[in-house]
Amino acid sequence: MNINSVIKGQDANIKFAFLTGVSKFFSIQRGFMLMWYMFIYRALG
Repeated sequence: MNINSVIKGQDANIKFAFLTGVSKFFSIQRGFMLMWYMFIYRALG
């Protein structure tokens, strides 16, 4: 087992963690936006 394969394995894990973190962040943000739109819609309507 050489160090290059270890680094490649870690790189895949880091990319996966980054992508899942970004997708979670955007899904949370979308939920807040939806709640905010509903709040404005009710306030104006």
